[in-house]
Amino acid sequence: MAEIQFNINMDLVDKYVPAEDITIPQEDNLSVKFTYSIFNREVAEDLTGATDIVVSFVKPDGHIVLQSNGTLELPNKVNIVANAQAFTYVGKVYMQVQYKKGTTTFNTRQAFFWVERSNTSCQTVASADFAPYLDNVVATGEMLDGLDLQALIDSKQTAEGAQADVNGIKPRVVALEVDVASLKTRMTTAEGTISTQGARIVALENSQGSFNTRITNVETKNSQQDTRLTNLETEQATQGSKLNAVETKNSQQDTRLTDLELFQSTTTSKDVEQDNRLTSIETKNTSQDSSISAIEMKNTEQDARLLSLEQSQPDLTPINTRITSVENKNAAQDNRLGDLETAKAANDTKNATQDSRLTSLENDASLLASTVANNKTTQDTVNTNLNNSISGVSARVTATETKNSQQDTRLDAAESKNTSQDAKIASLEGANSVVISDINALETLTGEHESRLDTNDTKNASQDSLIASNASAISSLNTTVNNNQTGMNTRVTTLETAKAANDTKNTQQDTRLTNLEAEHVTQNTRLNAIEAKNTVQDNDIDALKVANKGLHGMNKLFAKLDNGETGTIIFLGDSTTENNSYSTVNHVHRVRSMLEAKYGSKAVVLNKGIGGNKSTDGVARFFKDVVNLNPDAIVICFGINDSSVDPRIPIAVSKQANRDMIESALTYCGNKTDILFRTMNMPRNFANPAIPYFEEYNEMVMSLCNEYGVAYADYYSYMKSLGFDQTTIMPYFADSIHPNDLGQELIFNFIKQFIVKSDKQFTNKNEFQAYKIDGSNVSKSGTVVLRSGTGDPNLLNAPSQEWYDNQKTVSYVSYDFIGSEVGFYYLDVNWASALKVSIDGTEVANISQPNTTLNFSKRYVVSGLTDSAHTLRVDFLEANKTAYLSGFHYKSKKEYPTRVGNVETKNTQQDNRLTTLETSTTNLGNQKVNKSGDTLTGNLTFENTTVQRRMSWQGNTLNAGFNGFDGAIPNFSMVDFSTNQAIWSYQPTNNALVFKGDLLVPWVKNTSDGQANLNLTANASTIDGSFPPVATRRGNTVTVRLAIMRTSANGTDALTTIPSPYRPITAVAQSCLTVDGTAHAQLVIGTDGIVQIRGSNAQNKGTFVTVTYVVD
Repeated sequence: MAEIQFNINMDLVDKYVPAEDITIPQEDNLSVKFTYSIFNREVAEDLTGATDIVVSFVKPDGHIVLQSNGTLELPNKVNIVANAQAFTYVGKVYMQVQYKKGTTTFNTRQAFFWVERSNTSCQTVASADFAPYLDNVVATGEMLDGLDLQALIDSKQTAEGAQADVNGIKPRVVALEVDVASLKTRMTTAEGTISTQGARIVALENSQGSFNTRITNVETKNSQQDTRLTNLETEQATQGSKLNAVETKNSQQDTRLTDLELFQSTTTSKDVEQDNRLTSIETKNTSQDSSISAIEMKNTEQDARLLSLEQSQPDLTPINTRITSVENKNAAQDNRLGDLETAKAANDTKNATQDSRLTSLENDASLLASTVANNKTTQDTVNTNLNNSISGVSARVTATETKNSQQDTRLDAAESKNTSQDAKIASLEGANSVVISDINALETLTGEHESRLDTNDTKNASQDSLIASNASAISSLNTTVNNNQTGMNTRVTTLETAKAANDTKNTQQDTRLTNLEAEHVTQNTRLNAIEAKNTVQDNDIDALKVANKGLHGMNKLFAKLDNGETGTIIFLGDSTTENNSYSTVNHVHRVRSMLEAKYGSKAVVLNKGIGGNKSTDGVARFFKDVVNLNPDAIVICFGINDSSVDPRIPIAVSKQANRDMIESALTYCGNKTDILFRTMNMPRNFANPAIPYFEEYNEMVMSLCNEYGVAYADYYSYMKSLGFDQTTIMPYFADSIHPNDLGQELIFNFIKQFIVKSDKQFTNKNEFQAYKIDGSNVSKSGTVVLRSGTGDPNLLNAPSQEWYDNQKTVSYVSYDFIGSEVGFYYLDVNWASALKVSIDGTEVANISQPNTTLNFSKRYVVSGLTDSAHTLRVDFLEANKTAYLSGFHYKSKKEYPTRVGNVETKNTQQDNRLTTLETSTTNLGNQKVNKSGDTLTGNLTFENTTVQRRMSWQGNTLNAGFNGFDGAIPNFSMVDFSTNQAIWSYQPTNNALVFKGDLLVPWVKNTSDGQANLNLTANASTIDGSFPPVATRRGNTVTVRLAIMRTSANGTDALTTIPSPYRPITAVAQSCLTVDGTAHAQLVIGTDGIVQIRGSNAQNKGTFVTVTYVVD
């Protein structure tokens, strides 16, 4: 038979896009085989564990053909030979694949093919091999030989008539079945769609939370930018004010040059302002001196604290010395660790303060230098302008005098007729010289002076005419000139005085400025010294930090390989670690080749990458895939599926999973195992919205590594540093996220830098160590077995508990430790509420986690304890169950070695014993009886042939006691020494108790005797009214009779409560059989009187029980 093969890609989410047109001619010599490749958003779906695989074909007439005979071809393929009934109608046929994983049903999107030609349903066959049919015909002919064929034909017609009726009904039944199957498929599809939508809604909600965070960050950034813009605007306004002040100052200088009086006033005001500013600068310098002194004092304190920090490092003295002084050393270690933490916090705060103060000092120094320079420049300008103004005035006075001489000549010629007028004109010209000098002194150095001189020339000409014609006006002018001369002399004198004062002020300012400059030199020297000191301190602090953090390097691995031993390195991760179809040679294989080239078969490199895994999957298989294999080095890389595959797991869950892997490695594999985390690679699409999540998850992993001192290789940042763009990154990927051969080579070239030897030993910040469950600090019950498991020398087995005399044995393990946190790993088998955890006698939890495949990945931790001695106890509560505990560990800042911890425990025990002995000695000293002078208030024993032990009955009268011998027969007797007669005696020889007199026993009666009717709760009912539930007490025994039925489903529900006088002193348990004989049950009576009937099959089944027990 010929077979047609079709390969079809089916996606769970994306719509089917056919790679080719599929057209099928239905012929009797053909069969059609489909190979479906299942994808989830173009990513291969892992079908491991898939069940209930069904392929459905919807024909053009609406009928559905369902096939469940498909075969699974891992990782993501389903093969099936199509039923010929799928091709009985011409047209488009839709097909779909459905399967289950666990309790979840998955449906792919539909695909289709065309049926080009078809046979009818009854004609369609799956093979062209007619030989069997011919053989059947021959055999049939031989069988019919000699038979009545007509009778057979008649019976055939009768059967065909009946078959016609059946055939008429059968299509309707088939149609109904097809409709039901179609509805079921549609419901399954709808349920799958709802589940997918729910997951997408959760992803959207998670994304919304992330978006809210990002929006909040943007808003915060905007607020910061607004603040900075406000500061810039304020600074701009300040600068505008300063420019306005400069412009105003220039106007003032122009006015001062024009008007000397205003200049003098302004100069005086400026001097006052400069005095104030210089005073402010001196005050600021004083404050800076104080600040610098405070910083120097702080540095001195820091030096002392750093010295204390260096001296507070643990002193490795011999173990015997530590044992004898352990208590004092504990207190010293606590104080030193407190000093270390306080010094580090104070040093961080001080550095921040120093940075702020240094910035302020630099700004102040810059401002001061600028202010001084400006002041000096301004003062120099004022002085220059003042000198220029005086020089100008002198020049103009000289020029005016020359002009006056010329005018004198002209006046001599004009006044030849009037000698008296010559004298007056000469006097007037002198007055005019003074006036011109005054006018020139008040004008500016611009062209206005020339205009005034021209005006004065014109005025002189006019005055010539006026003098000639009006003598009285000349006389009046002379008077005015005289007055002006006097005023000018006064003003010049005042100006000279002001100039002298200003010169003195300038000299003082120069001196103060020189002092300030010298002070700044001193301050700079001191600041340089402070900066140098801070540099030294920063180096010291960095050295301390380096001492507490492990550097990359795999010392344990290479130490074993270099010694000729087998060294194992395990790579744990997802599909980027897995050896899969995305590349032919991945980075793990390259590491193997690199190590084998030097160390041969001694170098063992194991790839434990699984596609699609999240960090939570890594935790679940950590014990099986890592711990069990005893690695010397571990490389871990998760995150792509955590952060980008819907549904994305919350970062808090991913962080806890990575934390559990780190602590599991440190606990099980020890501090010497080399641990390296690799961050995930970048995606191919830079615009992918998952990139922010990539960076957030990478930062989370690196912060955990810093917290525990574990090395990490930041491959993500390395890829970013290479400067890829959307085109140059394409050759490194097989799809949107998975590296191809070139991408895997890039990972290898990066990661091999960390697979080397290092000169730094690995250290981690926290103490994690799995301790063997044996030794003096561990106690346990006899049923608990200690044994070694694969990869774990600390395995504890609590086997099925036994029953003895209706009492359950108690299985427990108790562990003494010193620390603030304690934990253990556990694997328990199909049981609930099985472990009770107690710390120092106080119950803290009941653990129930039934799962047989966790491989010790579940860890229980008790934290928040005082960093001191504690006792952890784990009780196994259920019978006939088995539990396994492993990896007991504690965490303590004190980092006590196990031996010292045992010694401390031993010291405590010895202290307690010494205290007991001291108390006992004190009591003996208080109770001893001296030969004379003491009064005996207690018992007195006489050790001789007749042993007597006396005691007081009343007051201090010693009138009764025990006698060791009474007569010839040895016995013990109660003797009344007042009559010397025995009240009663016991004779060991005769084994007889002898009373001298009547025996009255009224005290034997117990007032608690009686009977109590028991009231049933809503969880039980009576099955026989003639046997009501009662408890009967006689003496110190109680008999409980019950004829009841438990109606509740929970076997621990209370059915009734027995009153206080009738309750047992210890819990009572008894097996019983239900009335119908179908179920075994357990009657349990607690010390609190609560009665239970346990047993999963005992509900609604009657039980008759009578039990007797002891009471107080």
